[in-house]
Amino acid sequence: MCFYFFVFALFKFLFCFIVSSLFLLRFFVLSSFFLRLSFVVSSLFLRCFFVFPSLFLRSLFVIASLHFTFSVILPP
Repeated sequence: MCFYFFVFALFKFLFCFIVSSLFLLRFFVLSSFFLRLSFVVSSLFLRCFFVFPSLFLRSLFVIASLHFTFSVILPP
């Protein structure tokens, strides 16, 4: 049982690391400072998404991340 938990935690960490690396690659490709900032914050929210076990907290972080990203990319 402990082995399965360790393997699950390892895969979760690797997936989070890969996604964060992709966000950091986008960070260096984008030229606008606000777009860079939005992708950094989105990657932080994505890391928090995998840390919190509650589905409610995960959905709050996803909504906040999308709202912040689109409010920076598409200002009113």
